[in-house]
Amino acid sequence: MESIENKLFLTEKINQGTRSAIYRVPNTNHVAKVRYDEDQTTLYNEFNIARDLYNFGIKVAKPIRLTKVLVLEDGKKVEKSAFIQEELVGDNLENMYLFDLLDSNSLRHADNLRKKEVKKAVKIGFIPGDSYARGNAIYNKKKKISYLVDFEDWSKKYFTNKKARILNKKIF
Repeated sequence: MESIENKLFLTEKINQGTRSAIYRVPNTNHVAKVRYDEDQTTLYNEFNIARDLYNFGIKVAKPIRLTKVLVLEDGKKVEKSAFIQEELVGDNLENMYLFDLLDSNSLRHADNLRKKEVKKAVKIGFIPGDSYARGNAIYNKKKKISYLVDFEDWSKKYFTNKKARILNKKIF
């Protein structure tokens, strides 16, 4: 059993959502998704979806591991579950739209790349939750790559290509 002193202590919060926060892991090129609650099943499922997507060649951050970490809450160190993954270089695609961070042609191109990744995922049996939204994509301007992020609402089903085409039409 790992002692509390040996756990990663995360202090640099770089993003937050309604159910989790993203912290930079010190001295690495990794980030940790830390849930506010202790819903380990959702975190475990998200890790497995990300790992499977990555292994199938879908553009996502490389998943590293599930672990326990320490974060500060009300001035106290609190143990939380976390999903460690590589840190992506880029900007949130939705923010790029909202704040005009790219010209319209580049934005359309970035969004089409995102849609292409979602369609590839659906074709091999994944069902996106809210991750088909632009807010769940990171666009790297230099490499011209859109990465999918945030898979806590995704699931995996096995179905025919015809059903995948129908689902893709509903999403887009």
